Amino acid sequence: MPVQILMPVHNEAETIERTLNEWFEIRHHISHDISFILSEDGSGDETVNIINQLSEKYNINLITSKLRKGYSRAVVDAIKSAKDGIICCVDSDGQCDPKDLIKFLKLLETNPTKIISGIRKPRNDSVLRLIMSKAFGLIYFVIFGIKMQDVSCPFVVGKSSSFEFVSDKIFLDQGFWWEFHARRKAANVQVLEISVNHRKRLKGNSRVYSIRSITRIVLKHLKGLIELKNELN
Repeated sequence: MPVQILMPVHNEAETIERTLNEWFEIRHHISHDISFILSEDGSGDETVNIINQLSEKYNINLITSKLRKGYSRAVVDAIKSAKDGIICCVDSDGQCDPKDLIKFLKLLETNPTKIISGIRKPRNDSVLRLIMSKAFGLIYFVIFGIKMQDVSCPFVVGKSSSFEFVSDKIFLDQGFWWEFHARRKAANVQVLEISVNHRKRLKGNSRVYSIRSITRIVLKHLKGLIELKNELN
């Protein structure tokens, strides 16, 4: 069964080739073919040109947009374009370790109907982001009753059939995995968590969150959680 590596990509010109090379090399340690679905999100650098060049070397399905559509829309577009097989969602910034895919696939073999989600240990993010995530998680638990060790981890693996609940309608435009697990629970899809190595970014700070924007995003997403809860009810 082929493994499709899904990545949202924004302004990763300096590192995307290294990231794809590293993920492609993991094929030597698994019994699956590997392809990539790269959902590019309005990059202002040479990311698209580099990906087009790399498509001559790797099996890449590039979904590109000149406008920013947000992290969540980028991930949803990638999932919706995936074919039958195994889906492996990761970020494109180099923080997810390809070696962890080996144990994800082993666990999936014995739990084929479940979603396997990572637990970042230790989590290499800023202190502010960790504090905000912890506070948001407490509110999330009160609203949805979901108690996971790492709800927002972007390293998620499962069979494509397990992702059918993913909706085109998005309430949290930068908090996809919070919304993902709320919808997963509503669809009665079970999850297993597994520890993963969370590395420092290959280059610079997060492209999605900054110190200036993280508070605004959290407040916006609190409103989105309530709207999502109302829809799922």
